[in-house]
Amino acid sequence: MILKRYINREILRTSVAILTILILIFISSRFIKYIQLAVDGTISSGAVFSLVGLQVPAITGFLLPLSFFIAVLMVLGRLYSESEMAVIKSVGVGDSDLAKNILPVAIFLAVTASILSFWLNPWANYEAKKLRAEERAEARFGAFSPGRFQENSAKNGVLFVESKTDDGEIRDLFVVSGIGPESTQLEIKVAASGRLWKGSDIENNPADTGSDELDIKEKNFIVLQDGVNYSLDLLKNRWSLTEYESYFMQTEKEAVGEIELPTKSLSTIELFKLSGPDEWAEIHWRLSAPISILILCYMAVPLARTQPRKGKFSRLFPAIMVYMVYALLLMNSRKLIETGKIPELLGFWWIHGLALLFTVWSFRNIRRNKKHNKKSNNKANEMLNNQGKE
Repeated sequence: MILKRYINREILRTSVAILTILILIFISSRFIKYIQLAVDGTISSGAVFSLVGLQVPAITGFLLPLSFFIAVLMVLGRLYSESEMAVIKSVGVGDSDLAKNILPVAIFLAVTASILSFWLNPWANYEAKKLRAEERAEARFGAFSPGRFQENSAKNGVLFVESKTDDGEIRDLFVVSGIGPESTQLEIKVAASGRLWKGSDIENNPADTGSDELDIKEKNFIVLQDGVNYSLDLLKNRWSLTEYESYFMQTEKEAVGEIELPTKSLSTIELFKLSGPDEWAEIHWRLSAPISILILCYMAVPLARTQPRKGKFSRLFPAIMVYMVYALLLMNSRKLIETGKIPELLGFWWIHGLALLFTVWSFRNIRRNKKHNKKSNNKANEMLNNQGKE
């Protein structure tokens, strides 16, 4: 029990450390991507951390088997290199016993991976998809690219902004509306400055719009300041000119509409109901993380075996190559299931079967080597005894 607690504690601690480092590496690229989208005005700055946070469950579920596998290799490799494993083996603990001792932490991580795969990841993917749709709808109202002509929400005019300050104020604004064959009135607005104002922020109303408060909360406005409004009645062919200090121009956000969800955003129950090739590929992918953790628990034990004089990382690279083959087979088979080249029910089971066969072969190879070494040692001892008698 002491050995079991010691090994499981070390493996769990190492797994968490490795997983944290890998998550930070993977999430940094996503963070840079979302920062660039925020700079371009595609998403708001407040959505950056929300989108990054929603990526964490998927990245964690993907990296959890690898982190556990590396942790087992490092912990057992250290025991071999520091000759602690020789003491452990001397009290009758074999390789299969080591794997059984590691099994509790493997089961704990497999349950964690199941929660991530079957519940948390689909929810996070759905929320991320929903947030991106809301940000795209908000971008029409909140994003102005200086120096570019942009079409208005009614698609009957254009808007041009010369510059935009860091606090959101726009300078030298030019708006044309009423363009089209069915239009009866053409309007041109020129303003020295302006800014966006949401009707929901009624406490910070910059001026009286003359509308009911409840009506204002449902609308969004562009507030133009120090400008001139030129209006042309196309039917009467008559111009009118209005100078103003503040002018409220209503603008509408793009409707979010129905979100088209990919299979990775669907719940597991919905995947079983649909039962198409894409859905079966996603089901097998969600099953692969907890199943692979249990297989890697046994696979890592023979792969971590090394000589006492060698370093604790001497078997790390070849073992990771074995894992990469396993992971690449899973990823490529997912595409084959989606295209119908692999039967849906077969899925990844043949890959897990190959991994189990490799694990069994590794254990048998160790036992074979032990028997061979034992015979060699016996022959050497016999020769030494015969020489001593002579």
